[in-house]
Amino acid sequence: MVFVNILVFCSPNYSKNTRINTVKRSISTVDQFIILYKSIKKNWHFPYRITLCNSIEFNDVDRNRLDELDIDIFFVDPDIPELPFYCRGACFRIDTTIIGTHRLVLDADMIALNEPELDYTVDFQAMFAGSLLFNNNDIKYIANKYNLKKTFIVNNNAKGSLYKRYFNDEKDIYPYFNGGAILIKEELSSRFAELWTPTLLLSTNKGWNNKSVPHMKKHFGCQLTIGLTLLTLTNNWKPFKKGFNFIGKIINLDDFGRDNISLYHYCGTGGLEIAKKNFPDYFN
Repeated sequence: MVFVNILVFCSPNYSKNTRINTVKRSISTVDQFIILYKSIKKNWHFPYRITLCNSIEFNDVDRNRLDELDIDIFFVDPDIPELPFYCRGACFRIDTTIIGTHRLVLDADMIALNEPELDYTVDFQAMFAGSLLFNNNDIKYIANKYNLKKTFIVNNNAKGSLYKRYFNDEKDIYPYFNGGAILIKEELSSRFAELWTPTLLLSTNKGWNNKSVPHMKKHFGCQLTIGLTLLTLTNNWKPFKKGFNFIGKIINLDDFGRDNISLYHYCGTGGLEIAKKNFPDYFN
């Protein structure tokens, strides 16, 4: 029987409450989590348990709000000291209250809509990301630095958003995944965290030896390694169906069809405004 532990990392930033990683938001991380929580409870019906991971302590107001929810809360160390708010890796490695068959690790800035069609037979599922900023030399350097698989090489003739190419039914898309949602079998989860977490240093000044590497490559370096790490573990995978981890900034919602969306991700600059316009009830 399938049982999914849904884990969300949600560390508050009280000094700059409207800044979430590199994006300014008019709602806090805790607000985002509560929106996601309520939408899951309303719209998803498969067997699951929701767990929140935080590496910064909540204030009394937020902690009281969260204690009213039907969730488990784990205070964890950040994945690396240089990124005190970041604990995505902990979502893959902690011991959950209930041992399930799978983990679904999510960003907080999401809305669960229709019941998802997840494939529990494969070892992992993920969704393609936007444009790949990295060339073959970058990928070989990162794979060698962290001892990750480097079978896949960039097709330099394929330009633009990998996410759009997937929606256009193109084949042989480079496995560069958006980190907002990853479904993984329980037996692979801790090993994924062990291999992937050191690559977070790519986002710091310690990660790249070449000082000429642009900031955006630093910012997305550990997202690139999500795919490299998953494929180091297994070749048995599928992308999510197109409506799961749906990024409204990239694909027009009305063209795709609201009824086809099971998980909406309002990531990036301007993403929240699009989500509020299309799903106002969830933000009341």
